[in-house]
Amino acid sequence: MSNIKFKFRRHSTVGAAAAEEDGKFLGQCFVDTGDIATLSNCKEPNRIVLGRTGVGKSALLIKLIEEKEAIVINPESLSFNYLTNSTILKFFLDAGIMDPYFRTIV
Repeated sequence: MSNIKFKFRRHSTVGAAAAEEDGKFLGQCFVDTGDIATLSNCKEPNRIVLGRTGVGKSALLIKLIEEKEAIVINPESLSFNYLTNSTILKFFLDAGIMDPYFRTIV
């Protein structure tokens, strides 16, 4: 093990608080532990990224997008569009069936 010591100066920065905001250091500091290969293999069943705050989920997905030309689908946009265009929901709203439900959740 090396005994190299680094001293932080007053206005030194190491990286951003979140991977999404750290374009400068993410590329240099990211260590691939094999997860990118697993995530990019469509036949692999282990393709859900779970973890506590700060373990590198966002960094992993950013690197996956960069290296494997993956695309991002925002789940919120899908669900809101589905609800907005739902004829069943519109039917219930127009019939007044949802009014008691909205009163109970407020």
